[in-house]
Amino acid sequence: MRSFGMVVGLAAALAIGPARAAVVFDNITGNPSQGTYSLAVGPLGSPLGDSFSVSTPSTITSVSVALADAANTDGGSVLVYLVANAAGNIPASTGRVLSNKIALGTILDSTLSSVVSTKTLTTNVNVAAGTYWIELVNSVDTPNGGSGANSRATWSYLTSAAGIGTAGQFSATTNFADTAFTSTADSAAAFQMIVNATTNAPEPASIAILGASLAGLGLLRRRKAKSAAV
Repeated sequence: MRSFGMVVGLAAALAIGPARAAVVFDNITGNPSQGTYSLAVGPLGSPLGDSFSVSTPSTITSVSVALADAANTDGGSVLVYLVANAAGNIPASTGRVLSNKIALGTILDSTLSSVVSTKTLTTNVNVAAGTYWIELVNSVDTPNGGSGANSRATWSYLTSAAGIGTAGQFSATTNFADTAFTSTADSAAAFQMIVNATTNAPEPASIAILGASLAGLGLLRRRKAKSAAV
């Protein structure tokens, strides 16, 4: 019985498999920037957000966003949050105060320039399977955790939502007071970001090994039981 338990434990461990890295959203790689949208002060334009999804429980390990700021001496900063796909968290809601937000980090305006560059935050946040939003908040936006100077940072967007991500989820609405975002662009535009995660999802080959191991052990036990009966 002891050897049986040891083998079952080993097979189960094989089935779990090692943590695997995955890109769960990427519309930066291979996509040139097509425009930027400002983190406006007040409820009309801040926070800005874009969605991604994970199919299994995962650990978000890093988030990258494409930002620029031509007035990078204002002392402002960009607050980066992770929020669930809930009412009030998505950009279609105006006057938003983000709920259950998880702070991923802060990006200082002083690290940005007028040329769009990718800024990466290393994270370690466990999430269940589902849809989430990365939200960028102006550091002067008090209702959403800001307490600093006004940021003039801008988040780069694409007029196409191409890339790994969540179909039908996008970053902008016609409530944004900016001529760069028309009703046509609103239905497809996506802010540029990359989200990386690790998962402990079972690997198909390992599951097969587990099944074969358990079947073999069952057969072995039946043979031993028959031998004992004789």
